[in-house]
Amino acid sequence: MEDDLSKFRRVKKHGLPERFRLFYTFSSVQRVIIPLYLNDANTLRKRGAGSDPYEIFKRMVSQGHIGSDFEANWNEWVSANRELAKQHGLSAKMRTKGVTNISGKSARQFRR
Repeated sequence: MEDDLSKFRRVKKHGLPERFRLFYTFSSVQRVIIPLYLNDANTLRKRGAGSDPYEIFKRMVSQGHIGSDFEANWNEWVSANRELAKQHGLSAKMRTKGVTNISGKSARQFRR
């Protein structure tokens, strides 16, 4: 992936049906993967189509529906999954210090 999507990752194949994509972000230090978008049968991969999952994901990022970095997506996930986060002692107020994120830019390490 390139440009605005370079800080995100995607999975194709690996058990997914053909033309399906799973987009995610992660923190290797925290060992956390946050799934962000999985296309469906109405949005199969077709380069250049408005329904192409890459185009849809790019629009979601540019419109702010998906955060621009790991921390923003982490905070959104915790807020949307309060009960599960509470069961595991997770907080949206976690901060980072001294960690390099997947975009290569410095971030701060998460702590509770």
